[in-house]
Amino acid sequence: MKDHPTPRDLEDFLEGSALPEVNRGVVRHLLAACTTCRGALQSMGWRPERLERIVSLGASDPEELPEWTVETENHDYDRAFRRAWEASVQELHSPTPQRPSLAFDSGEEDLQVEELLVGAEDRVPESRLVELLLARSHAARYRDVRAMLRWARLARILAERCDAAAAGGEIALADLKARAWGQCGNALRVAGRLRETAAALDRSATYAARGSRDVSFKAQLLSWTASLRIFERRFDDAITLLDEATRIARNLGMRSELAWYLSNRALATVYSGDPETAIHILDEAMPLIDPAEPHLLVAVYHNLIYCYVEAGRLQEALALMPRTRSVGEEIEDELLGLRLLWQEARILCELGLLEDAEAQFSRARDGFLERDLYYEAAVVSLDLTAVYVKLGLHTEVRRTIGDILPIFSSLRVGRELLASLIQLQQAEDRTQALQLIRALSRELVAGPKLPPSV
Repeated sequence: MKDHPTPRDLEDFLEGSALPEVNRGVVRHLLAACTTCRGALQSMGWRPERLERIVSLGASDPEELPEWTVETENHDYDRAFRRAWEASVQELHSPTPQRPSLAFDSGEEDLQVEELLVGAEDRVPESRLVELLLARSHAARYRDVRAMLRWARLARILAERCDAAAAGGEIALADLKARAWGQCGNALRVAGRLRETAAALDRSATYAARGSRDVSFKAQLLSWTASLRIFERRFDDAITLLDEATRIARNLGMRSELAWYLSNRALATVYSGDPETAIHILDEAMPLIDPAEPHLLVAVYHNLIYCYVEAGRLQEALALMPRTRSVGEEIEDELLGLRLLWQEARILCELGLLEDAEAQFSRARDGFLERDLYYEAAVVSLDLTAVYVKLGLHTEVRRTIGDILPIFSSLRVGRELLASLIQLQQAEDRTQALQLIRALSRELVAGPKLPPSV
């Protein structure tokens, strides 16, 4: 085949940052079993199992993922290339875009949506369908991150196809696109796809500037962007954004939103190294919570436990745990259960109960993996590695680090961080290994976080 992609084209494709026309060319070569391009991938150090794992991480709705540890050297690239096609091309570059097929779950809400879809002449205004999909994405934020992202991406695609007249004018259409791109960006962040998050939130801000400049949405977008800044360890920037969001919420009398923004600000504060101030911020948020909003209450409790642990106030963390779990059981939030397992494991580790902590960390990690929450799985694995170091289980340390290296590589963390992970994998000295883990935890914003809800 002619016009082979360059090594840079191949790397951009694998990292999800290639332009559409480059994507099309790369996919054509890979699907055609181009030996030149496959050889180029291997010469660049992209081992087959790494390629498949990265493509799987980038897929919007992947099939069952490969085993977490891949041993074989004679691996077939074909499944990875097929997934690349499905994730990067089929949706974005279909020559004749079709109306999405919406497979809703069973339930009264789903039946109502289906009735709208199959109503008179089987038509729903696209702007109305975008709103339905955004609501669907928002509703899935606690129970199913994959569904949250799937509905948000559909909303974003439909919003881009909407007609201004049908949407109510150019300003209304810009507002609709801003909300769709913003929700998509937030869903990408929750799913751990941080590189795509920034682009989506930037697009949302661009559309918001062309729209009605609704200040309540501005506060929401500020909060979403602040959450990304926290992941990027830009804590001062996150706090500045959240201060503006809280100012807007106070002026508009938005109590629930204000509580959420304060909760996020507390996270940025504790990650910056000031847990006591973060505790005071959460104390300010507590009276704002409506009893009819148990998810908000649980989020504040959850973040307060984390701050207590960071401040060394373990007894207060333990005292708050049963109350948090009780509210969590009422709302049947599986992700919350995993994050509480993570919290409990950290407390057990601080108390020196290492075998119990190892069991809890392992359960939390496996639960995150089952839900495709790879960033959380990798960070909890780092906590698990610290336990293995303290127990002297060097084989488990090497295996666990080997499992998480592909995830952090796919997230494009700095080379220094990857080098530290490799150094940790090879470390024999207990003190050196624990120092490396502490340094890595600071770099990775380690901790069991809740996604923002507003």
